[in-house]
Amino acid sequence: LFRTDRLFVTLDSIDRVEYLLPFGLEDSLMIGTDYSHSDPSANMAALNEVQRWADTGKISASVASKILEENPRAFYGF
Repeated sequence: LFRTDRLFVTLDSIDRVEYLLPFGLEDSLMIGTDYSHSDPSANMAALNEVQRWADTGKISASVASKILEENPRAFYGF
């Protein structure tokens, strides 16, 4: 469903991404921020958090690459 219909899910850095991966969602996940707002809800370190997930073994380096690079490119058509 996610691949066929091009559905993407944005994650927050507090989400438990490791529980989503067994459902085959690694090609549909992106990190959510809120860069355009200057309020406390904007998580400016969200990209670093995904890398930390990979560094600590929470997710693999290939999944981190998908979340940070490959999936956003697919979503935006780059």
